[in-house]
Amino acid sequence: MLEYLSFSSLFLFPATREEEGFLIRTTGRDHPVFRAHFEGNPILPGFLQIALIKKVFNLESTSIRKSKFLAPVLPDSELLIKEIGDRRYRIFVDGKPVSEVWL
Repeated sequence: MLEYLSFSSLFLFPATREEEGFLIRTTGRDHPVFRAHFEGNPILPGFLQIALIKKVFNLESTSIRKSKFLAPVLPDSELLIKEIGDRRYRIFVDGKPVSEVWL
């Protein structure tokens, strides 16, 4: 099953639903988000990581109970997004957790 995302072409491929979660790849460093955040050291902003979680899991939450950003998400990264508990989500890059969100 494929889920199409429209974050102004920030993500290259449709999110692919895997047994353990969703796989999606970020675009290259030339995308306006990466050029602005931060110039010379591009990373995916935390608010977009939270928006991506809400999008792929089709969540309507308007509040965030807690969030942790453990490592930067760089351009051209493949993200694995998992639900790890009751309204608790984690994003992994290369098998390592980069963020965790409780909604």
